[in-house]
Amino acid sequence: MTSATHFQRISCMGKTEDKLNYLKKKLHKYVRSGRTRKMRRISSKYAKLNKLSDFLSEINRLNLPKQQSFLHKYALEGNEDMVCCLISLGACVSSLDSQNNSPLHLGLDYVLHTLDLFFFEDAIFDLIAQSPEWLLTHKNKYGETPNDMIEEVMKQIQKEHDVLTMQDELNTVDDACAHPFDEKGWNEKLMNEFFFEDQTHEDYAWEEHSDTFHYKESLDDWASRIYEEYQQKQQQSCKTNTQRKQPKSTTASEQTFPENFDPSKMNTTCSYLKRDLRKRVRILKQRQEYEKRCETVFKSKEGTEMCLSDIPFPMENLTSVADVNDALIADMFDLFTFGLSIDEKFKYLKVQQVRWHPDRFLQSCGNRILSTSKPVVMAITKLISQLVNSEIDRLREENS
Repeated sequence: MTSATHFQRISCMGKTEDKLNYLKKKLHKYVRSGRTRKMRRISSKYAKLNKLSDFLSEINRLNLPKQQSFLHKYALEGNEDMVCCLISLGACVSSLDSQNNSPLHLGLDYVLHTLDLFFFEDAIFDLIAQSPEWLLTHKNKYGETPNDMIEEVMKQIQKEHDVLTMQDELNTVDDACAHPFDEKGWNEKLMNEFFFEDQTHEDYAWEEHSDTFHYKESLDDWASRIYEEYQQKQQQSCKTNTQRKQPKSTTASEQTFPENFDPSKMNTTCSYLKRDLRKRVRILKQRQEYEKRCETVFKSKEGTEMCLSDIPFPMENLTSVADVNDALIADMFDLFTFGLSIDEKFKYLKVQQVRWHPDRFLQSCGNRILSTSKPVVMAITKLISQLVNSEIDRLREENS
C-alpha cells in the first residue's frame, strides 16, 4: 500500500513537471508575441497547479544582453497593453537592468522621445502606483531619476500647452495689446474679426425662430443666471471645504496642490502624480482634440452641411441649452483654464470669446449649418459666449 502510494506521488510529480514545462514554453511564446489574453489564461493555469511563484519567476526573468525583464522591454517600446498586463499579473516594477534602469526609467525615456500622453497617463501612472518611494529618486547609470524625468515630461507638456494657447488666433495678441488685461486692444481685435472677411453668410434672425424656444426669460438673462448659480455653488463648495476640520498633521497623500504646483519644489509623491498629473494630461489631450476639431470646422470655408453633433462645442453631448449643468460648465472652464498661468488663462479665454461670438460663428459656419439644427446651435453658441464673457469679467476683477 505504501509503495503504491509512493509510486502515485512520483507519477503525479512527473505529470506536474511536464505541465509546467509546457506552460513555460507557452508563456514565453505569448509574452514575446504580446498576447495579453493568452498570458492571463496561462496565469490561471499556473494558479490551479498552485505554482504562481513559478509564473512570476518566469515573467520577471532578466534576459541578456542588458539583464532586462519583459516589463523593461515593453516599457521601453511604449507598449501600453503589455505594460499594464504585466503589472496586473504581478511583474516586478523595481527590478534594475545592467544600467540601473527600472521599467519606470525606460517608460519615461520613451515618453520623453515621443510625448505619448496615452502611454503616460495609463502605463506610466500604473508603474508609479506600484513603485516603492525609493525608486522615484533612484539614479540610473546616467544619474537620472524618475522624478527628474517626470519634471522633463511636464516641461514638454507645458510647451504643448503654450503651443495650443498660441495658435494663429493668438498670434495677434501682442500686436493688439501689450498686456492681456488691456481691453482696448482686445475689443478692437474682436470687432475687426467680425468684418475681416466678406459677409457671405445669410443673416440669422432670432425672431424667426422664437417659437422654437420656451424660456420665460431672455437667453442672455438665462445664461447670466446659470453662470451666477454655478459661481455660487463653486464658492459654497470652497467655503465648505475650508470650514472642515483639518487633522493636526497632514501626510503627503492627503495634501492638495494648486494648479501651478511645481514638483521641483517638493519631493514628488505617488499620490500627487496620480491625482494632479493625470488631470493635467487628461485636460491637455482634451484641449488638443478640441483645437483639432475647431481647426477642422472653422478653417474650412466649404464642405458638407453640418448638424448639431458636428459643431466642436466645448461641452459634450449637448442636444439643447437645457442640457447645460454645473458639471458641464466646470468641465468647460477646466478645458479653457486648467494648468495655465493667469495671463495664459486670459488669452485663451479671449480666443474663445472671439471663436464663439455669435456673429463670428455665423461668419465662419452659418452657410453650412442645417436649417433644422441652426436654432439649437445658435442658442448653445450664444450661451457659451455669455459664459466666457462672464468668466473673463470675473478673472479681470480678481486681478485688477
